[in-house]
Amino acid sequence: MPRPAESHRQIEQLALLPTLAPVVRRRRCFSGSSRHSAMVLATEIVDRRRVEPPRQIRPVLGDLRCEFRRSHPDWGARKLLKVLRGRHPEIEDWPVASTAADLLARRGLVRKRRRRHPHEHPGVVPIATYAPITGHGLLSTETLTAKPIFERTVREYGVPRAIRTDNGVPFATMSLHGLSYRNVWWMRLGIVHHRIHPSQRQENGAHERLHRTMKRRAITPVQRTCASQQKPFDAFRTESNTERPHEALQLEPSASRYGVSPRAYPPTLPTIENPRRFLIKKITDAGTFRFHKYLLHPANALVDQHIGLAETDDGVCSIYFTTVLRATLDERDYIIRG
Repeated sequence: MPRPAESHRQIEQLALLPTLAPVVRRRRCFSGSSRHSAMVLATEIVDRRRVEPPRQIRPVLGDLRCEFRRSHPDWGARKLLKVLRGRHPEIEDWPVASTAADLLARRGLVRKRRRRHPHEHPGVVPIATYAPITGHGLLSTETLTAKPIFERTVREYGVPRAIRTDNGVPFATMSLHGLSYRNVWWMRLGIVHHRIHPSQRQENGAHERLHRTMKRRAITPVQRTCASQQKPFDAFRTESNTERPHEALQLEPSASRYGVSPRAYPPTLPTIENPRRFLIKKITDAGTFRFHKYLLHPANALVDQHIGLAETDDGVCSIYFTTVLRATLDERDYIIRG
């Protein structure tokens, strides 16, 4: 018998020994592997523990991730990995996100939820960046109390190009075209007000999701005083702006991408420049203006503001505030229609 054939026969006999047979049997699970090839592979590896399963996590890394998840219960596996890699650069064998997510699920740190479907507001340019969060607890959402907080924010970050909101108070009312004191003020600042469709909260889903997280982390449990409630707000704001990774920003915090708006907050509201063809009317303290011999009421939110009227058809005038068409006025019945 040739020496190679004898060598192969002896190796196959060794593979049948009780101490080696289980190891060789596992190696033969590979498609096309003979007993001889499995035996050679087993002797090359020597210790099977050197080849760990691909989803194996060192206990110390698993405990570290789970402990970090408990302190940040709203963060997913990718966010946790991103921050932990930055805090522990000396560790190189971090698991992939799917393996880390399986570990969190096995330890009961993840709740199953239904699959989300991204929704985009039709006709509106999608928001490309995340603006930093500012949080301040107030007893009311009235413009009188909220306006100083907004002014302080835009003085620090600049005047935004657009703001998207729902259709509730104080962003919209039941008056003409949903005008409120707040969005009239925004229009004077040159801010475009995007309102979602009524009862379609998914069109502003990212902001609604932020509300849920903020209520869980910064509002519950409710504190006894506004000063005590402000402390959780400040902690949540710092974490969300400077530490929490965002999926839309390739797992970077919003403060690393956000730049101050080039539009500075003006010391006084800019003057409205209307075309010469407009007939300018000032709204009185009662929210009315006089047209011919009639006293018309467009909206209380326009008090002390100037509107422009332009004839667009025979007996029909368009009512503008700044450069936005707000309503029409029919001279046959003198009714304002939004």
